[in-house]
Amino acid sequence: MLVVVSFPDLLLVANYQQEVEALQNQVQSKKINPSEYAILFEELDYIEEVEGEFRSDIPLVNDKERLAEILVDTYEKKIKLLERLLEQIERDERREQQFKEL
Repeated sequence: MLVVVSFPDLLLVANYQQEVEALQNQVQSKKINPSEYAILFEELDYIEEVEGEFRSDIPLVNDKERLAEILVDTYEKKIKLLERLLEQIERDERREQQFKEL
């Protein structure tokens, strides 16, 4: 069965996708040791795994509004985690800079 999501919902999802990609690019531009932020990366991996499973079930979903809600919720969680990761990286960079100045 084909599930059609309305145009505004597609725009919203596209906006969230762009925001997630921008935040991921910011994280990738940082010179970090991923193992130092393993918990946050594990949470991101889990969300992406759940999102992948959900996307494979999209053809089975009849409730378009619920579909959009789930996609938006997934992106919001990713965005919050990526923002938290960037905040932690920046905090660690400031600490390292302060330590070098001593």
